Amino acid sequence: MQAGPFQGHLDSGVVAWHGIRYARASRFGLPAVEALPADPVDCADFGATAAQAKGAGGARSESDDPFFLNVWSPAADEARRPVLVWIHGGGFQTGAGSLYVGNALAASGDIVVVTFNYRLGAIGFSDFSALGIPNNRGLHDQIAALRWVRAHIALFGGDPDKVTVAGESAGATSVSLLLVARGVEPLFRAAILQSGSLNLLHDRDIAARQAIRYREILGDDAGSRAALEAAPVARFLDAQAQVAASFPGMIPAAPIYDGELLPASFDAARLADTPPIPLLAGAMREEIRFFELPGARSMLLRERGELLAQVGWLLGRTAAGRIAATYPDTRAGNRNLATDANFQMPTRHFAERHVARGHRAWVYRFDLGGVLLGAAHAVDLTYLWPLNGVVFTALRGGPLSGQRRALAERMRAYWIAFVRDGDPGGSWPTYVLPQRPTLILDRADRIENDPDKARREAWDGQEIEIARRPPDAST
Repeated sequence: MQAGPFQGHLDSGVVAWHGIRYARASRFGLPAVEALPADPVDCADFGATAAQAKGAGGARSESDDPFFLNVWSPAADEARRPVLVWIHGGGFQTGAGSLYVGNALAASGDIVVVTFNYRLGAIGFSDFSALGIPNNRGLHDQIAALRWVRAHIALFGGDPDKVTVAGESAGATSVSLLLVARGVEPLFRAAILQSGSLNLLHDRDIAARQAIRYREILGDDAGSRAALEAAPVARFLDAQAQVAASFPGMIPAAPIYDGELLPASFDAARLADTPPIPLLAGAMREEIRFFELPGARSMLLRERGELLAQVGWLLGRTAAGRIAATYPDTRAGNRNLATDANFQMPTRHFAERHVARGHRAWVYRFDLGGVLLGAAHAVDLTYLWPLNGVVFTALRGGPLSGQRRALAERMRAYWIAFVRDGDPGGSWPTYVLPQRPTLILDRADRIENDPDKARREAWDGQEIEIARRPPDAST
């Protein structure tokens, strides 16, 4: 089926367009939104993924030209359907839009689904501003993709005024940043945060320290912007691994509070106004168990001692004592502490601040887990998206059948209703203070008022920047 110059292909009852270019940029430049091509384009194949080492989602890539998106729609007509734009996660180091196939959501919800790639790792996020290179390049890519969608999604049967942006993990952090970004025109009417918020990125001090390490590793290849533009992509991927080893407990490149696109600091971001749009937000009951896996252990702070030290430094000894007393020094207690510090409380706090400003929000906690990892980080993806295969089935804890399939159908129904109407519907009430009604996604869904109340009260609306260190720290 034709959508303007783009030739789509049937995909499980809907039409799919893969590998549509949405922007162009030099390796370290800001993206320029791509105009519609003059000649027909066959959209059968996915575009190149952003440069990355091999991750859970796929093979190694050395492309610095990943500016491609994918569209699934019931038809390229004039129906003006609501649109879901998905921002993939992967710690700002790995991932691709092609991992998230939108045919099932498009068909069951009569919506248009868009996924896309953006620059990752050192190419997308490291601070090379000393060489005149703009920061937060990967976030600028996301904005360019949203601008392309707003300009052209009507060709695919979508409504540019009914766009919901959603993401998980780094994708959710990205959505939270888009909600506080400066000088960006309205590009969506609703937002979904799945396990991610404002606390999971770098302040300017850490970004600068990592930049020094990158320059040490890259040597002459970091001597000028021209040298960085010309260096083999593999050099950046190798450097990322070395920087990660030098900075345990944080990722080797992430968005930066730069005072330009983003507020100047984490505190400023927390105080920033958010637009008056509906928000759906939540996290997994046992987020941190994913980060006990080999390969993920050094991405976050997760040990009790280092977390409480971070709390003491950033929030003070009184807060550290209060939080320590709330979480028993047991395996379960320490998992709860790490889950809350990294994901659960920051995501909930974002929703609470949104509500306190007079806007609508719905909050959930995902509880159904498998035997191996419980309700760990990213398990929800295997319910919302058709992610199967050995790795994703193991993450979920088994095949998508029985109670798992029933939960997947309910979850998709909530998300689709939110995309369509700005309200997940059903018996899920809006989040109000002080009751804090929260949907618990489990074998049977239920509403709990203020779940984990003692833990929430211990944090007292505060949270810590995971990737921040004292000035005299060795990393």
